[in-house]
Amino acid sequence: MSFDIRFQTHHAVRSAVALLTLLTTLLALPLTAQDPAAKEVIEVRVTNVEIIATDAKGNHVPGLTRDDFELYENGKLQTITNLFEASAGTAQGTAEGTAPKAAPRRLVLYLDDSTLLPNNRRLLIPSLKKFVAETMTPDDQMMVVTFNQSSKVRVPWTSDVAAVQAMLDTIGRETGGGSLRQAARGRMENEIREVVSRDQSIHLSQDAQTLGATAPDGEFRVLLTNVRNYASSVKYDFGLSAGALEKLFGGLAGIDGRKVVFVASESFPIRPGSDMFAQLETVRNQILSGNGSEGLKRSARTSSVGAAAAEFNMNESILMLARVANASGVTVYALDPDIGGRSDSGNVQQMGSEMMTNPTSAAVAAAIEIDGMQVLAAATGGQAWIGMKPAMAFDKLRADLDNYYSIGYQARTSGDAERAIEVKSKRPGIRVRTKKNIVFRTAESEMAERVTSNVQSAQLNDLGISLQVAGDITTEGDKRRVPVHVLIPARNITVATEGDVVTGGFSVYICSAGGKSEPSDVTRRTHEIKWPPSAVEQLGDRNMTFAMEVVLEKGRDLISIGVLDHRSQATGFSKLTM
Repeated sequence: MSFDIRFQTHHAVRSAVALLTLLTTLLALPLTAQDPAAKEVIEVRVTNVEIIATDAKGNHVPGLTRDDFELYENGKLQTITNLFEASAGTAQGTAEGTAPKAAPRRLVLYLDDSTLLPNNRRLLIPSLKKFVAETMTPDDQMMVVTFNQSSKVRVPWTSDVAAVQAMLDTIGRETGGGSLRQAARGRMENEIREVVSRDQSIHLSQDAQTLGATAPDGEFRVLLTNVRNYASSVKYDFGLSAGALEKLFGGLAGIDGRKVVFVASESFPIRPGSDMFAQLETVRNQILSGNGSEGLKRSARTSSVGAAAAEFNMNESILMLARVANASGVTVYALDPDIGGRSDSGNVQQMGSEMMTNPTSAAVAAAIEIDGMQVLAAATGGQAWIGMKPAMAFDKLRADLDNYYSIGYQARTSGDAERAIEVKSKRPGIRVRTKKNIVFRTAESEMAERVTSNVQSAQLNDLGISLQVAGDITTEGDKRRVPVHVLIPARNITVATEGDVVTGGFSVYICSAGGKSEPSDVTRRTHEIKWPPSAVEQLGDRNMTFAMEVVLEKGRDLISIGVLDHRSQATGFSKLTM
């Protein structure tokens, strides 16, 4: 995608505002570039933090006020300025102080088909359809995404319950990759058993003493190498899955509303291959205790299973993924529907305070059975359930969606900044769940993500901009050259008097998309305003026109535009389909 850009005023006022007609072609600025005159701005904004309050049994607690909570930012107590309570029994919720109304809900159903086994998926789909039918309202938007080596949007944002349910039926009939993963694990288990069984046959034979001396010394080390290779394969798959989620979370940054991602997966390990390393360590101990030939004992004695297992730790990657989710305002809920699998309930509140407040502690290092989704969900204020019946998990998720508090405080921000957040209840017996950190971002840093998100979900258009084709579209091979005008109401751009001129400015952000293609990179064009005061008066309610030519590659038929007012930080978005 390329651009030939010029800026001009509306024809009716061009002669009256001579300076505007002298503006020349604007050059592309990389998104990382900064204007030379840019200065650090300290901003005070009311920041709202969503929390879930429950009693010891997990029941939601209604009727709390801002005096029932303490909020800490980077360990410092903050003054709570407002509180909003959403309750299933209250249609509009209740507010205390200057609190926002309940935000529209944006729900993403993310099914990890690379790990889900067919039987478990068959258990999941009916409950998921029931959840959709009972949860979605006309104001909600839902998206369905599947992952199997790569992610695929199966249903874009929609309020159509029937469309979501029909796609879930389709997904339920698909094979997926969970069986392949299970088969790989089964082969590794069989290999361990065969080595032990073969060695025992040699050890118990009539010629055990002679054969024990000549049995391969390196056989256990070969087993360890194979287990390490298996763990590497699991780690690689984890990387693909984590990368897909990171991209999903990042793409939700510009979406307005309350954003929740539900993940169904049977494998998101903190320690890839930990199950096989644990099994091999058990076998090693049995061999060293006398249940094996001398050759296998020598090999086992000189091999360190623990050291090999320590090479595979994805905890920091999961925490980084949680930071991306929090920066995008996303809360994660997850379910491993492996009925009859691990015995832990999956409730992150039962994992221990040390593990949640210090996920890099020895507690996590020792807890190889803790799934990475539990850490991810806890860090974003959600929950993860391991081995729980899907119907029960969806009841808990629905309760969280319908019953929550939003509390606000005045935060001082300067550029992009990450802050640790902790909310405590002053009432004994009440547990509080919220995200572990928030990221303050300037409007400038958010624009690229919002323009990309505008492709699928229309963003708020506070500036009232519009986009239109401004001439004939020409074709050059597989490319189309499209002349377009971005119309910006002059009255909505903020200017300030500096001496004998008024100054201001705005940036235009552009990307293209279409079909199965990913949105293109976002390009920014910036224009600084330096006008005589009479220009503002003569523009009045007219539009300013930002003219450009967009080159669309093959398969792309949509142009997404965003405009950022430099002074007010107000934004506007529009899009155009060819």
